[in-house]
Amino acid sequence: MRRQNSGLTSIFFLQLAIALFFLILGVQGIVNNMSQNSGFAREVAKFLNAENPAVQKTELIMGIISLVAGLLLLLGLFRFGDSRLVVISSVLIFLFWLTRLVMVRFMTELVIRNGNITFYPDFSTWLLAVSTDVIILCSIWTIARRPA
Repeated sequence: MRRQNSGLTSIFFLQLAIALFFLILGVQGIVNNMSQNSGFAREVAKFLNAENPAVQKTELIMGIISLVAGLLLLLGLFRFGDSRLVVISSVLIFLFWLTRLVMVRFMTELVIRNGNITFYPDFSTWLLAVSTDVIILCSIWTIARRPA
């Protein structure tokens, strides 16, 4: 016997959790950038060896994108507008998170020099961060594929 769908499924709660995650991540990125130029933007600037203001503002841009992503996912829970908007925004958020994963975890925290591989801050911390990002990536993909 199949249970009746009450509208509060595990996908609903997954989307709610990911939406809240992106909202908090976005606010944190914006607030951190306003207080000081730190974190991701500093790491990208170090990697690119750049003092370019555009590079230094990367954390603010990522914060704004994360905030918008969280709002879109949250609005999608309540089915405002077309359900295709949730799918399209989820795919865009997926691409954003995949890009972020590659830039942060593989371009700034993984260094290959003279045949040596160095992980920052260390291998187990790096691996934990990569696995967390992959879990978020898979969650976004699951949300994008959910039935309308």
